[in-house]
Amino acid sequence: MTITTTAEKREQLEQTIAALEAQHALLGEAVIETALAPLREQLRTLQNAFPAETRQLATFLFADLAGFTTLTENSDAEDVQGLLRNLWPRLDQVIL
Repeated sequence: MTITTTAEKREQLEQTIAALEAQHALLGEAVIETALAPLREQLRTLQNAFPAETRQLATFLFADLAGFTTLTENSDAEDVQGLLRNLWPRLDQVIL
C-alpha cells in the first residue's frame, strides 16, 4: 500500500495538468479543457483544504528511558506496549 501525502498529490496533479496543457496543439481546445476541468477542480480542492505552507508553534520533547533497550530485549512486545501505555499518562501529567 502506498501512502501519498497531500503535497505529493498536489505535485502529481500539477504535473498531469502541465503534461495535458503541453498536448494542446495536438488534441485541441475542447479535449484539453474537458480533461483539465476536473483536474483543476481537484487541485483547487486540495489547495483550499490544505494550504501549501503553514507555520505553527510546536514544542518537542525527546526523552531517553534509562535501561529501556535492555528491558525490551528480553520482553514480549505486548508487555513493552503495556508498560508504555501505563507510562505515558504519568509523563503527560508531569509535562502538563
